Amino acid sequence: MRTFLFYDIETTGLNTSFDQILSFAAIRTDTKLNEIARDSITIKIRADIVPSPGAFITHRLTLDALAQGVCEYEGALKIHKIVNTPETVSIGYNSLGFDDEFLRFTFYRNLIEPYTHQYSNGCSRIDLLPIATLYRVIRPQIIRWPITDDGKPTLKLELIRKENQFMASAPSHNAMADVETSIELAKHLIKEEKIWQFALSLFDKNSEKLRVDKLFSQTSNNTPYPFAVMISHKFGTDSTYIAPVIGIGRSYHYLNQTLWIRLDNDIFSSSEMPFAIRKKDGEIGIILPPRFKDLLSKEQIDLCDKNLSIINHNQESRAIFDKAVEYHRQFKYPLVPEADLDSLLYQSDFFSRLEKNEIERFHRASLDQKVQMVKNLNPCRVKDIATRILFRNYLNNNSVFDLVSKDYETYMELVRCSIDDPDFNTKKIVGFRQDERLVPQQAIEKLKTISNERILDSEQQEILKWLEKYILSI
Repeated sequence: MRTFLFYDIETTGLNTSFDQILSFAAIRTDTKLNEIARDSITIKIRADIVPSPGAFITHRLTLDALAQGVCEYEGALKIHKIVNTPETVSIGYNSLGFDDEFLRFTFYRNLIEPYTHQYSNGCSRIDLLPIATLYRVIRPQIIRWPITDDGKPTLKLELIRKENQFMASAPSHNAMADVETSIELAKHLIKEEKIWQFALSLFDKNSEKLRVDKLFSQTSNNTPYPFAVMISHKFGTDSTYIAPVIGIGRSYHYLNQTLWIRLDNDIFSSSEMPFAIRKKDGEIGIILPPRFKDLLSKEQIDLCDKNLSIINHNQESRAIFDKAVEYHRQFKYPLVPEADLDSLLYQSDFFSRLEKNEIERFHRASLDQKVQMVKNLNPCRVKDIATRILFRNYLNNNSVFDLVSKDYETYMELVRCSIDDPDFNTKKIVGFRQDERLVPQQAIEKLKTISNERILDSEQQEILKWLEKYILSI
């Protein structure tokens, strides 16, 4: 039976490669949104994690609460089983922009299949935030949409909950409370059945690919670039989440990506190359045909018409535009040779059949057998990842400690590295986006900035006190 799994996570920070999940909450419903079951998993904070103060004063999780949880490896196995239940449609609020990538990296660094919940055994995933954005644009009367203190619309889930008086069992930013709020929101949106079904279809890669490619097929030699309207929460409040766009084709290297340039900017007014939106099939960014142009503001339509006229009738500008198109279609994400093992999900090949056999053997083994297996493995990425699994989750076991203590100490020296170290730039841990892993000194600086610049309640102040002690202990 097809079911929806509404879920949310709380984490130690925003870096999907280097932070960790602390709390996972989920409610399974049928397709009519009737509750079937609930799951809640708390995960202990790993000894090698440098927590981000901003995350902790938001979700307010404490060390005492986290100490009751399971280790990351065991938590990851439980979460993987839940999201991979056959015929599961995983749904979160901004999940494709955050939670889903966190899951993938969590699975990867624990030698668990990172993608099967997206396609295997009838499983798929949906993001409620783009769906809410679609309703906000084309059917705004469906709920009361919140306005911030400065008079701007917002799609923040906690403010939608407050504005519509949705009931939840805990405060906002508690994972289960956010799941409950998401379901309440979905119950309002599903009342417009046709829009709801259309919205769900947007996350089917094959059907969306056919729909978008049809737009490209309707172009001619005179106008080879199709006009469309895109809805995305990333456009922000100034454009009320909608923009006219021109499609410039599919990426040559990433065939699941179509490329779009906004037409409500003065794209020919500077020498800078226009920015291209990279839209993956079945993911964030809703493409609508030209007939939805009436949803745009007059200012957007005027700029759009001006840019289309230049592209179609000014040969010199068209040549510049064509050059930009070729650049974006040829673009490849740069490889980061120094990227740390934890962040190599996208830079590495899929696990081979031989590697998968070793991984299956590792998961089936007892802890003592895992230690022996890692000891006997030839140097390879499975051995390297398995070694980290052991020292992150089971270092208090004597046999694990004897095997991996040197690896652990070497790694922790990098985790603790000071930014004042003259060799910091060569020692720092770097991710696949050339992002840097947070070190204790940076976390303390962030903590002090928050203490000085933000108004905190007594609970948040206490959180920062013990957090400072914890970070210094690292």
